[in-house]
This record gives sequence, structure tokens and C-alpha cells, in this order.
Amino acid sequence: MIVEGREHRLQAGDALCVQRGEIHGFRNDTEETIRFLAVAAPGVFGWPYFKEMADAFAAFGDGPPDKAVLGEIMRRHGLTPASMPALSSRASRLV
Repeated sequence: MIVEGREHRLQAGDALCVQRGEIHGFRNDTEETIRFLAVAAPGVFGWPYFKEMADAFAAFGDGPPDKAVLGEIMRRHGLTPASMPALSSRASRLV
């Protein structure tokens, strides 16, 4: 996970709290499939958001999804897409 430009390398069973308004995202640097559980409280979006996002990702198969499509879905559900900040090159920023 990347939160406000700081990289957090999570392992199975780890947890990370992202505060409302913090710019965040994730990436998988491995060949393994990853799964994660996100809890948003208070909830500002419901199952239709996740259904639309799942459909959008499925439409692109193994390729990267269209960021414009994902952004439109996010805006429709009250979220504000943001560009991921650059990671710090300093090892001390790695948690």
C-alpha cells in the first residue's frame, strides 16, 4: 500500500489504517495473486460501486484498466480520484 507517498509492505494478516482524505493506492510487485479486505467507515459508497469497479476491471481482462473509466465510476459514487504521489527513495520511508 502507498499512503500519502509512504510505502507500506504488507504481509498476510497485516492491517493498515488509511484516514479519510489520505491519498492511497496499492500495487502487487509479485507474481502471486493478492486479496485484501477494505473496510470504509462511515461508509460513503455501497455495493453498486464495487460491482461497477469489478465489471470495469473484468472488461479489460489481463490488461490494465482504463483509468478514465475507473475515475468516472469513482466520481459517480462520491469519491475523488487522485494521482498517486511519487515514492520517497529513502529507505527510512519504507515501513
